[in-house]
Amino acid sequence: MACSSDEAGRDSLLKRWLRNYSAPSPIAIVYPSPAGPSAVAVSNAALELAQCAEDVLLELMPGAQVFKLSSNDLATSSRPLPYKLERCSVIVVAPVIGNGFVFKQISALLRHKQPTGPRLFLALAVLPETAQHLNQLKSDIGLVSLDDRRYEFKYQFALPIGRLDRAVRWGEELDVLVDLDELMLEREVDQPQIGERIRALEQLSVLEDAAVFLPTSNGTPLLLSTGFFLWEGSTEIEGANLGAAVLLSIAALLQGARVAASKSDETSLRTGLFQHALICPETFTRFNDAVIQAAILRAAYPVELNYSVSEEMSHDMERLLLKWLQYSAHPVGAAAGEFLMAIATGKMKLRKEHLATVLAEAKTLPGWIGCLAFVAEERAKRANW
Repeated sequence: MACSSDEAGRDSLLKRWLRNYSAPSPIAIVYPSPAGPSAVAVSNAALELAQCAEDVLLELMPGAQVFKLSSNDLATSSRPLPYKLERCSVIVVAPVIGNGFVFKQISALLRHKQPTGPRLFLALAVLPETAQHLNQLKSDIGLVSLDDRRYEFKYQFALPIGRLDRAVRWGEELDVLVDLDELMLEREVDQPQIGERIRALEQLSVLEDAAVFLPTSNGTPLLLSTGFFLWEGSTEIEGANLGAAVLLSIAALLQGARVAASKSDETSLRTGLFQHALICPETFTRFNDAVIQAAILRAAYPVELNYSVSEEMSHDMERLLLKWLQYSAHPVGAAAGEFLMAIATGKMKLRKEHLATVLAEAKTLPGWIGCLAFVAEERAKRANW
């Protein structure tokens, strides 16, 4: 939508950006190279945006000299460029994720390859850790020295999502899954999704759509029902392929609560000197779609799920977990595997007596959920949780 004209024929967002960028040709469009398998999707999306930008430039400036190059081409000079880069205007297209390392890396390379000349940074999605990270990024790439450089940074939307890469704890999940797979093999429990997930994490593959979260007890993906309150007008949006979108939305919500100006305990996740901010167990009953519950567990920081610091909240979480385990074969308990994974990785902590009750109940369940409970119990004993 950002790259195409609307039904009324109005210019796309990308065309408006580029129309206002009166840069002389030749123009180099730089996009990030995949640094590993996990970056392939990001690189492909950036390459697609780079191609759209080239098409729009040629439409706006017929006969202009426009070419694309990857950040790897920029860094290694592995192939000869059609024009000397120091004579070019440059457009950088890339999403911003976390601290914006890719943007910063390309900007640093350009300081050596193209020390002067106009430069435009474009991003459709900006997902920084915090608003402060975004401001720092703007400052880093928006510096204007005494020469004729002109830097611009334009983006479609920006949503701070917190330290999501560290909150999700993929490495620790992989350790748990390997133990789980061994126990399932020993007990002759079959659940192909577990093996597929192990291979995806080992190979740093993208977990897309229905594979973002662990499945239900019978192996089906977690479903989103209609009317997700964070998505205005979403009464027609539902299904099993929305895990990533829900995760990012919840991450943005939690980050907003962490930095909220309000000091109300009901809406703030600010942790003060004498206050430990927790996600109230009732939150998981207000957001009772399993996929939303899973997203909260994944996007939360461990300190926000450490119910061992509160007798009352630990007991409340115990009661809820027992209910969901009891109904793990039904929609209300579909996220049971995600809750047990949070316990197995040590991300969610309860008082020892409450944890023992939960795991005792979970171990009675059939299939891979019951096996995961045994793995969680063993890891809890080793770590003395």
